[in-house]
Amino acid sequence: EMCIRDSGKDGTFTSTEINSFGDHRIAMAFSVTGLHTPGIKIENPACTSKTFPDFFEYFSKLTD
Repeated sequence: EMCIRDSGKDGTFTSTEINSFGDHRIAMAFSVTGLHTPGIKIENPACTSKTFPDFFEYFSKLTD
């Protein structure tokens, strides 16, 4: 079970660590959140290699 709550005073999310539980879908989804919210850290980002080994290489091009 997972719960995502707003923790910012102005209705924005704040930086946090995300436990991916080894699930590539969680790691990928919260990477997108990190585009808008600075300071998002994904625990075990390497789990994305299960389905998309170069995910972060391609994903980093979105921020260039």
